[in-house]
Amino acid sequence: MKKDLNEYQFYENFNELALDILIPEGYFFLSAFTDKEQHILKVAKNKENIHIDEGSHIPLHSAVCTRINFSKGKALVYEDISKEESLIELKRTYQSTNVNAYLGVPVILRNGEVFGTLCAVQERATAFNDNSIQLVEKLAKMFSYYLELESMACRDHLTGCYNRYSLQRFFQQHTKEEGIILFLDLDGFKQINDKLGHETGDFVLKEVSLRIEESNS
Repeated sequence: MKKDLNEYQFYENFNELALDILIPEGYFFLSAFTDKEQHILKVAKNKENIHIDEGSHIPLHSAVCTRINFSKGKALVYEDISKEESLIELKRTYQSTNVNAYLGVPVILRNGEVFGTLCAVQERATAFNDNSIQLVEKLAKMFSYYLELESMACRDHLTGCYNRYSLQRFFQQHTKEEGIILFLDLDGFKQINDKLGHETGDFVLKEVSLRIEESNS
């Protein structure tokens, strides 16, 4: 299933929780990954002259966050990026954002899917102590739980399609916009359940939803 970044605006407390997590005293940002880009979803800024803006996106090959070891789920720390020879190919990126100290923690859902990152950055070289790292790790885990609960509420558990609840939320937030509702009937589906069993019926439903999603991409 492709990640729909527009989905998060329908989560009831997304903005409030994201900003609570992003600790106003520091420069924190929450990002999400797609196949090709890192999208900056939320930013809590301090007075530092850092150029990472909410709503911006970065090609994955230019993003420091992709250096995180997501398989182990551990934090990545660069206390002085200017001295990191392994990041020399990203020099243009971190110079343009004015970031020289970086703490990045993966946000991973319980099913193993990588959502993105929760990061703390600084304009100058900075030493991140163990307490700071552990705090950001705990916040990232809390946010992953929230994302999973909201996704369960908004999507059908079998097919992953948006359900009636998410449709109602969409209409509540777009009451003045026009749109189209499409009804789709699967002829003969009852016979599949009756003759081949509900497990086969579930497979058919998932396959239909997958083909609809692919045709819309």
